[in-house]
Amino acid sequence: MKNKTRFQTISVVSCLFIGCALYNACRKSFGVASPTIMEELSLSKIDLGSIASCFTLFYGISKFLGGILSDFLPNHILFSSGLALAGLANVAFGLGVGGRCLWWQRLVWGVNGGVQGAGWPALSAIVLQRFPRTSRGKVFAVLTASGNLGLSLSPLLMVKAMDLFDQWEAAFYSVGVIALVTSVLAFLVLAPPKGPVDPLDKGGVEGVPPPGQSKASSSTTSPSSCSRSSRSSSMGSLDQSWSWAMVGPKDVQQQQQQQLGGEQ
Repeated sequence: MKNKTRFQTISVVSCLFIGCALYNACRKSFGVASPTIMEELSLSKIDLGSIASCFTLFYGISKFLGGILSDFLPNHILFSSGLALAGLANVAFGLGVGGRCLWWQRLVWGVNGGVQGAGWPALSAIVLQRFPRTSRGKVFAVLTASGNLGLSLSPLLMVKAMDLFDQWEAAFYSVGVIALVTSVLAFLVLAPPKGPVDPLDKGGVEGVPPPGQSKASSSTTSPSSCSRSSRSSSMGSLDQSWSWAMVGPKDVQQQQQQQLGGEQ
């Protein structure tokens, strides 16, 4: 059982690591191929800048929407679908650019930016749900490094693909196909395990049981019940003091004797 849990942990971290690296690699392909695109397609610097601006604009919007969607959608689906769409955008950019259609380039690269914002919110939610608090910092440190690794190593892969196939479209095809394959693996590996659900996945807070469930130590008195009992005892003492002040001690003693006699 322990080995199985360890294997699942390594699988989840590895899948998130590779997926996060590919998210960043899918952003880098245009920058690597842009000098060759500019030369072969006779595009101006303004044209290239407009394509890059479409990516940045939609990426900024998607970072806001991605956080909202992570609260409503299964996060393994959000993470894998965003990666798949980023891969498709790269493949579509390589296919459509050959037609020298500037609006297509802007649209496809804007879509790539629009799906990039789904990656990190879904990744963060998966880490919170699958890992204990004592190890989350280490996991986030590893996954943050994966983004830098993807940005640094992906240009080497893209340049090698361009030299191998002697066309700049290979830069988009290579990273796009790898992202598509990885998205399928991410969908399978990152699916929540069958069994007890973590309280965070039900919208709870650590240390607080989900609705309809109680802690193992439910037999202990809660603070609210203690406060209610203390208030009731204080009110009882006030009532007794008030009775002594109004009717006198002898009358109170007679009332108590009558109550005891009635109970007997």
